[in-house]
Parts: sequence; structure tokens; C-alpha cells
Amino acid sequence: MTTLLLPLLFSNQVAEQNCHFPKPPIRKNQQIDVRLLHNDLQQALYDELVQVYGRDNVGTENFIGCGRVDLTLQLGDKYRLYEIKTAFSAKSCIRQAIGQLLEYAYFYKAGFVEKLIVAGPVKCTSVEHSYLNELQSKFNLPIEYYQIKGPCFDFD
Repeated sequence: MTTLLLPLLFSNQVAEQNCHFPKPPIRKNQQIDVRLLHNDLQQALYDELVQVYGRDNVGTENFIGCGRVDLTLQLGDKYRLYEIKTAFSAKSCIRQAIGQLLEYAYFYKAGFVEKLIVAGPVKCTSVEHSYLNELQSKFNLPIEYYQIKGPCFDFD
């Protein structure tokens, strides 16, 4: 199976039509096989962490408060929380994930959180690394970015 990435393209014609997108026709008894990039990324990261840390230390969709963390790694009495994003830049992945990670770690006073990890399919640039370093030093945030690699989503 392959992952289909369908970019949303805007043109003046679409804007003039009040952004009403035509729906594809669906026929009865038609099977549609769509693989979601997020699910593939989550599975790849899960498999990678299980290889290193063991199945008993890695979990997916664990509840914290009223949210579900994409992936959780337990190291003794501490946890690393992974939020997976599918954006095409590490900066966008960080922007999309940071609020969720902060809520999981601090709103519910989860003192057991060791690291907040934004995970995505793209490589982090030196500018994006500098941004993360600034967040770490100015706000004492234990935040990192991790590129998930795999045959269907290597976006280097």
C-alpha cells in the first residue's frame, strides 16, 4: 500500500466560489482504501521504540486528562510524550504540537513527564533547531523534535 498525500491547492477560482469543494462521487459497494500518514508515522515510531525499549514501555493513544497522547515512552518513573504531526516543515509540526504537549504535561500537573517530543516526517533545519534551543533555555521546556523515517514518508 502507498500513502497518498493530497495537497490542498487554493486558486482565485476556488476563493471566488466561497471555498466549496466538489465531493467525489461515491458508488454503492465501492471500497476505498486510504492509508493515513499519521497512522503510518505512529506505527513506524512505535515499532522503532519497541525495538529499543521493549513493548512494555511503549504505548499509543494513552489518556492524560481529557486528551490522548499519540505515543508514550516509559523510562522508570518518568515518561516521554510524543505528539505526531504531518506537516511539511518541522516548524509547522512544532507549532501544531506544542499546545497539546504543554497541556498534557502541565495543565494536569503531570510531574512524571521527562520530555516533550514533537515527531514528524521532515528533517529539522538548523534554524528550527535554534528555535527549539531557545524554547529550552528561555522557558526551561524539555522539548525536542524527532524525525520519523520510513519508506513511505522520507521527506528529506
